Formats: sequence, structure tokens, C-alpha cells
Amino acid sequence: HGGHNNASHGHLDAGSFDIQALGETWAMGNLGRDNYTYPGYFTKETYPAYMDAPSPQDTAGRWHFFRLRAESKNTVVVRPDTRPDQDPMGEAKWIGFPEKNGRNSFVLNLQPCYHRDLSFYERTLELDTVKNEILIADTFVCREKMPVWWSMFTPANVTLQEGGRQALLQQNGKSMLAEIVYPSGALFTTLPATYLPGQAFPLTRNSPNPGVTRLAIHQAAASGIRLLVRIRPL
Repeated sequence: HGGHNNASHGHLDAGSFDIQALGETWAMGNLGRDNYTYPGYFTKETYPAYMDAPSPQDTAGRWHFFRLRAESKNTVVVRPDTRPDQDPMGEAKWIGFPEKNGRNSFVLNLQPCYHRDLSFYERTLELDTVKNEILIADTFVCREKMPVWWSMFTPANVTLQEGGRQALLQQNGKSMLAEIVYPSGALFTTLPATYLPGQAFPLTRNSPNPGVTRLAIHQAAASGIRLLVRIRPL
């Protein structure tokens, strides 16, 4: 997903993706809208704003709702706190659609949506029709060392393997395998479909997300990284 974050009824979802295979959905790039009647859902401004200093929540704003934030999408989240986790006015721009020998890709420049924290960010998603696999590659440079989360939400049952280097996804008798190609020290973990650890929005009412698991990779102090995940059917 690319384009403007400030689209009507839009979410902070630049760079998010969906995966369907074998007649099933394996990666849910959007959990949908929440209840329009919840206080703050359509506020015009959220405080603290994207470029403000971090501070505790003192009112319910639109970009505090879990389903509207980047941390509820198949995206990267950098230094999560009460501020919007992507610039609400940012625009993700297509760079190109390279194709070679059955490998079909698209590349997004996501830095305008993460400019507060990242000086460079490109995401490449590739469908290899020869090897029958999907590759998700993130390359970014942080302005300073900071925590980074990579997430993919799935309705499948998740079993971690190879010490966390692989995740077996299973549903309705079908299987997909997610693997971290690099960096070598990165590991998968599983979390519920709610705010990332340490996040606190006591004034925001959120609907639950049953039957959904966050498959995540956490880098506690990243300065710059190339992260590559391979997903293929079994």
C-alpha cells in the first residue's frame, strides 16, 4: 500500500501488505475500522503530534486508536510511543516495478512517512513465480539508535521453529512457512493483536481483535538495517 496517509478515512498504513495463497488469507494488512462512536475517533488533531516531543496521553485522538495506527498493520514501527507512528501527512511513493526471470517486484519509498526517525527507508515486495515465494525486504537508516518492530498479522495458528528463525503458519489443513533470511541474529516472536509492549493509551477505547496473532521481529537498538523475510507455501 502506498499513497497519502491523509486520504479520507485513511489509516497510518503506508507500506502495509496482504498475502493470500492456497485459498486462504495469511497476512492481514488492515484489521478494519473501529467503532465510529468511540470518543476521539474523528478528531482532527492528535496530541502529541508527529513532530512533538513524547508525552503521556491527555485526550483521546484519532491516531491513538490501535486499528488506525501503523502498529496494527503489516509495517515497521520505529520508537513506538503516544505520537502517531507514521506522519499523518506523509506520502509513500512508488519507486519502480522491476521484473526479471519470473521475479516481479514493487518498491516503495517510505521515508516521507517516517522522516522523524529515519533518514532512509525503502520496502521491496517481490513475488517469485519460479521459486513460488514472497520476499519482503526493508532497508532503512535510523537517525540514532532506537527500537524497531516489524509486524505481520495473521489469522493462522503460528508455531515458531529453528529457535525463532522460522514461523510455521497453519489453517484449514494448509501451511505457509515464514523465514528470516537476514540479519542473522533476528528472531520471530508472537504477540496478541493489540498495542506493542510498553504502549499506554488509557483514554482510548478499542475493540478486541480475536483470532489474530502478531508475528513480530524486534530490534532493541537499531541504527540501520536490511531485514529480509521469505514466505512460501508448503
